[in-house]
Amino acid sequence: MSSMLLTAVGLVVVASFFLAYMSFKTWRIFQVILVVFIVLAMLPFYYLAAEVLKTHQEWQLLVKDQKSQIEKLAVANHDLIEGAVKKDPQLVGIREMKLQLHEILRDRGEVWRGVTPDKIDEKGAVELSTKEPDPNGIVPKMVLFIFEDTPASNQGHFLGEFEVGEASGKTVKLEPNLPLDEAGLEQLKKSRGPWTLYATMPIGPRDYSFLFWEAHKQRVVSDGAIALMKDNVERIVTAVKQAQDEVKYRRAEKVDLAADLAKFKHESVLVNQYLDRLQKQYQGLRETLKATYFANVKMAADIAAMQLKAAEAIDRRAAEQAKADGVRPPARP
Repeated sequence: MSSMLLTAVGLVVVASFFLAYMSFKTWRIFQVILVVFIVLAMLPFYYLAAEVLKTHQEWQLLVKDQKSQIEKLAVANHDLIEGAVKKDPQLVGIREMKLQLHEILRDRGEVWRGVTPDKIDEKGAVELSTKEPDPNGIVPKMVLFIFEDTPASNQGHFLGEFEVGEASGKTVKLEPNLPLDEAGLEQLKKSRGPWTLYATMPIGPRDYSFLFWEAHKQRVVSDGAIALMKDNVERIVTAVKQAQDEVKYRRAEKVDLAADLAKFKHESVLVNQYLDRLQKQYQGLRETLKATYFANVKMAADIAAMQLKAAEAIDRRAAEQAKADGVRPPARP
């Protein structure tokens, strides 16, 4: 109770007692008591009236504040429904967002949730079962993207891109559309489901955005390139080692060949000296043979001349003998 109300009550009580005292000389006692009780009975009504007035004032302030809030909420509600791009470029409105959501769902393609993996082999081939719809609408040659049906914040993962090999009822057999690396294959084997299948790779912000598919494909290609590069590096290292061994061998061979060349040069000098001596000996022998040849020719000519003279002498003697004996000498051939 406020101080003003207490003061007013106090004044009323004092006034009632003063009125009773002043009326006591002219009124009867029961009239005075009745007046005092009437005045005292007014106090609760006075208090209630004050509380009603106070409540009315508070409610008036509340109504005014609520009306102001209702007007603001009406404007905000209109902005949320219809949009207010002029006020905030990001406030596009619920109608526009529904339209965008419809376009996103249309672009996203078909989705199968609550898929259970039944069997996974060593090469990454998967056999799974779908829940709904029935029939599921999955056909062979369709490409599907598999995600664990758990948010990425709870260790959910993207498991890969697969191609449908067989589809019969709710049972579907899939083959990896791109080769899985060791980490991807191990992650696929550890996953127990449930899974979510997408006919189109999801786009836009979502729990699996950090596993963007292009990055995965690039990682697979990069891993292959890295493996090829490592193999090339190993080959190059082996080739370099072989080349270094070959260089070392050739250097040793060069030293040996240089020593052999020095020996060959020394031997060449000796051979040239010996050749010079042989040339000189050859010239001497040639001159000797030439002289001997001419001497032999002359000697043969002399012998032939001597034989001719001897033959003539023999012929002459034979002719003389035949003449002496009266025999005709034979004709000379």
